[in-house]
Amino acid sequence: MSEVTFGFTLTREEVTLGEIRSFTPPKISQGSVEKTHHGSVFAGVAWRERIPDGLMQAESFSVMVAATPAQLAIIAGDMANKTISTYEIGFPGDFDPWGFDAFPMSISAPQADPENPGLLEFEIELEVTGALAPTIFDFVSA
Repeated sequence: MSEVTFGFTLTREEVTLGEIRSFTPPKISQGSVEKTHHGSVFAGVAWRERIPDGLMQAESFSVMVAATPAQLAIIAGDMANKTISTYEIGFPGDFDPWGFDAFPMSISAPQADPENPGLLEFEIELEVTGALAPTIFDFVSA
């Protein structure tokens, strides 16, 4: 693999899958359940009411990766085999990586990387299952 330009890496089960060119961290959301009742009326209009269900979810997100054809084959194989794996996004410096279980939902058509012969650029959409570690909650004191 060429020299890492941005310092971010995507790994699966401790195997480097490529250099991350860009990504938007997943949103963390909370589920809800309906609690509408006969008194759910305001100004003569019935309103649906909801309460949090206590289940957190990391939503799917996309990662733009530069990788070799062999690294792309690993990801495509995981998608074809419906494999849930432990992934990490490694950050430059002394920052802890983000670890999470996920599976590839989609892979864009790979394009040749004009700056690095032998590498392909493509986007992977990862569906997260379970928790991210660390999460925003690790940085907020209760």
